Amino acid sequence: MKLLLSIGGLVAGLCLMAGSSEAASFNCQSQLPPDMRMICDDPGLSAQDDQAAYLYNQLSRRVGPTGLAALQQQRIGFLRIRGACQMNRRCMRGAYDDQIQALQSMFRQHGYPAPGMAMTRPN
Repeated sequence: MKLLLSIGGLVAGLCLMAGSSEAASFNCQSQLPPDMRMICDDPGLSAQDDQAAYLYNQLSRRVGPTGLAALQQQRIGFLRIRGACQMNRRCMRGAYDDQIQALQSMFRQHGYPAPGMAMTRPN
């Protein structure tokens, strides 16, 4: 029983450590502006960031050069909107909701079913 509790504690500790260093699609251990730090510190925003990054990466592998250019322009617009939110969580959540919907729509526009959330972290 003690061994089981020790292993459980070790696994929980490793999960917490992993979550704190990669809470989003960017490295949360580096120097970050306040809005990105908020994403790292908020599990909900971090999950939205992971989903948006996953969708973006999956879509970028499927579209041709024209689609990739449009995808990159769309991402630049999203990053501007996200940055304008500064430290406003409600604004940030809305920006991510809109980004995820836009990416899912782009999947459908290119004839692909929009995937759900990935079970693994995006590369």
